[in-house]
Amino acid sequence: MIPPAPPNSSPTPNENGSSSIDPSQRLAKVIRQFGEHFAEIPAFMIVFAGPDHKIQTANPAFLAFTGLTEEIIGQPARVALGRGHFRSLGRLLDHVYATGELRIEKGATLLGSCANPDEAACSDFVLQPLREADGVICGVVCQGHEVTADELDQVRTAPEQRRSALSWARAIFDNSHDVICETDDKGVFQQVNPQAERLWGYRPDELIGRRSADFLHPDDVAMTREVARQAHAGETPKPFINRHLHKDGSEVPVMWSTVRCEATNGVISIGRDMREQLAAEEKLRQAQKMEAIGRLTGGIAHDFNNLLTVVIGSTEALSEALVSSSELAPIARLALEAAERGAELVNRLLAFSRSQPLAPQPVDCKKFLQALLPILQRTLGNNVEVKTETCLGEACCLADLTQLTSAMLNLCINARDAMPRGGTLTLRVSRAAPGRRGKSGFVLLAVEDNGEGMSPRTRARALDPFFTTKPEGKGSGLGLSMVQGFVSQSGGRLEIESEPLGGTSVRIFLPEARRSHLQPPLGAALAKPALYRQALSSS
Repeated sequence: MIPPAPPNSSPTPNENGSSSIDPSQRLAKVIRQFGEHFAEIPAFMIVFAGPDHKIQTANPAFLAFTGLTEEIIGQPARVALGRGHFRSLGRLLDHVYATGELRIEKGATLLGSCANPDEAACSDFVLQPLREADGVICGVVCQGHEVTADELDQVRTAPEQRRSALSWARAIFDNSHDVICETDDKGVFQQVNPQAERLWGYRPDELIGRRSADFLHPDDVAMTREVARQAHAGETPKPFINRHLHKDGSEVPVMWSTVRCEATNGVISIGRDMREQLAAEEKLRQAQKMEAIGRLTGGIAHDFNNLLTVVIGSTEALSEALVSSSELAPIARLALEAAERGAELVNRLLAFSRSQPLAPQPVDCKKFLQALLPILQRTLGNNVEVKTETCLGEACCLADLTQLTSAMLNLCINARDAMPRGGTLTLRVSRAAPGRRGKSGFVLLAVEDNGEGMSPRTRARALDPFFTTKPEGKGSGLGLSMVQGFVSQSGGRLEIESEPLGGTSVRIFLPEARRSHLQPPLGAALAKPALYRQALSSS
């Protein structure tokens, strides 16, 4: 494999005093020192000499890998290896020969099979410079091993892995309940998944190509652009909430997580509909506020009630003592009436705070409405038509009869006031869904009108204590709060549905009583003047 050197050859100094022996002769001496070990090395090796990279030797492993023969020895690499194989390798050899730097290549096809050009052959190899004693580079040695099988496995599996990853990504993109979108550096939608239509009312094709800022609430545009700037700068912005404008004009709060996409230099964002969560948080805040107000109100009402007990008792005694005095008797009666109105206010506050004493009993709701109709017709006036709709069979609830009467009067008077030009008031009774696992269900008592209705803002505050839309002096704003307190204390719930100019429906769900036992005459409850005054003043 290696041409022998002349037996008596010796170096001939040149003009500079350095040896003028050809690089191939120097390398041949080095290679002979390897002896048989060079041929037995399992890794392939090939040695190039001089700037034209003449092949000095190649071990059997290299010849087997490339399919070449020993005829390449002594030929320049560009001739021996062929132009196609030498093109990239030649640049690496030139670099190592000129700079003396070590080069390591992974999975390269530079030394591919010459026997079958159509068959790919890959290898990991190292190009290392060979130096003389004075440090002059005289050649380059290439050593490495074949990795064709590993590379082909990666080539075969990579497309399948990509297809699998794309399939997963497409399934998530198309079926996610969150909005997934991509915007470019100008904030223009590039991709939008189908959830956008369910959330904002716009189809993806209506969004793609348009600026995302066009669909934002004006007050949130600056903040959203700042987050996009952070994402484009490679930062990871914290999740944030902004408001998008639905196609119908409503506001949709969305919480976003954003990240920069290196491949497209865009921003990928995932947005979640926050309407239900924010509504639940607001409901919790309202409940906590009402609980705090209820505790405060209940404490004050109990203390005030104790004071009124003394005032009313003393005023009654004073009134009886002054009955013969034409001048002082009216004053005593006026003081007694004022004290009684104060007691009625205390009762309403106790009802609101859910701390009033109740005496629940089975009430036949159908008979209850029939007994309530005459007083309603006299109280509501001739321009309000009262209708009743009742279910088949028995419908009995468990409630305090006096407080139930007061609650229904409050709701009916509110309905009358919502129909200043007259209208229809409908009272409904029905059994709600039966209870589960032997538990009782609920009986529904509904008061419906076709009056002015409430705006969403008014509807949201309808149950707030002391909130009223009536002129000053016409109502205390405790009517609905008192009804809700009574219903909650009775183990039921209250629901309101209303739209502007669409009327209002207030539904009371009270625990169902299995049997309607004897109950005190309803007339006894209706005969109490305090009920009328309470209903008229608290609505």
